[in-house]
Formats: sequence, structure tokens, C-alpha cells
Amino acid sequence: MHVTLVVHKHKRLGRGIELAALAEDLKARDVGLEFLTGELKGSHDPSGMVFTVLAALSGMEREYIRDRTPEGHESARRRGKTIGGAHVTDEAMLSMALHPPPSRARRASTPAHPGRRSASATR
Repeated sequence: MHVTLVVHKHKRLGRGIELAALAEDLKARDVGLEFLTGELKGSHDPSGMVFTVLAALSGMEREYIRDRTPEGHESARRRGKTIGGAHVTDEAMLSMALHPPPSRARRASTPAHPGRRSASATR
């Protein structure tokens, strides 16, 4: 039986080094690769030129994102937008964030229905 890894779009597959390791793993397991959409739509050999091009493109995209992120944050700050989580407004808020009440922590670790497993645990 031939196995094929089906991916919606090549950008969802991985980045740079991850992609190279994945290509080696797929080749070792004799698994094919198929993209459902995008420029690379269709079936491909995971050890072929496609992965080399994908690794190069994803590396360039990662650098582009890394360069553009600070610019986006600065633009948002100029418009008065907040980047990140909630701001600590006073000592009481800081204390609450660093040391939540015991009842809060206990509630988060206790299942809603003892004896019943959550949906995520059964997947």
C-alpha cells in the first residue's frame, strides 16, 4: 500500500530546517506528498527539487516576517494600539497575576466531571 501525505497548502508544511528533516523522514518511509492548493498543487516526490525550493522560500519568508514584525508593532503603537497582553496597572494587579488565589488554581486543575475524560484527552 502506498502512503501519501496530503497538505492543503505548501506553507502549512513547515519551515527551513524542519522541512529538510521532514523530507528525509518521508523519503525513508517511502511516503509521497500531495498539495491540494497553491502553486505546487499536485503530487511530488519528497526527496526532489520541490523540497529544496520550499525550504529556500520558507527561509526567505521567515526573514521577511522577522523584519516586518517590528515595523508593524511600531505602526500600531503610533496609532495607539497595544501590543501584547494586558498592562499591569497597579501593585494589586501584579500580585494577582503572580500569585493567583488557591481556589482559582485548584479549579483549573480539577476536571469538570470526575471520571469523565475530556475530548482533547481522547484524541
